[in-house]
Amino acid sequence: NERKIPGPFTTPTPHLDPHHLFFDAKVMKTADDALLTMKFMMYYEIASVEKMLQQTHDPIAELVNALTADAIEFTHLRSFEQFKQDTELLGKIETYKQTNQRADKIGFKISKIVYRGYHSSD
Repeated sequence: NERKIPGPFTTPTPHLDPHHLFFDAKVMKTADDALLTMKFMMYYEIASVEKMLQQTHDPIAELVNALTADAIEFTHLRSFEQFKQDTELLGKIETYKQTNQRADKIGFKISKIVYRGYHSSD
């Protein structure tokens, strides 16, 4: 006798309301070889489920990879002192070009990226 369970193979429903995630970009290197871990919080929402399903299997990984690329681009061009002087730019959504482009491509909208600070390696 096989026992049947209703709905065992249901597809999870994507959450369409805004979400946020915390992310630490580790081992970012400045122009003068200082190693940093940069801390972020990203606010996002799904803008197009259809686009997301067509373009990606793992949207969060794509957003995290794009944010990491933006962090690398920001740090490698600056010395540690320049990095500290320019941190106010990390509060502007325009600073994160690759993240915004990737989000648009996969059907997401980034409403805000909060730079939560850094810590340097010992």
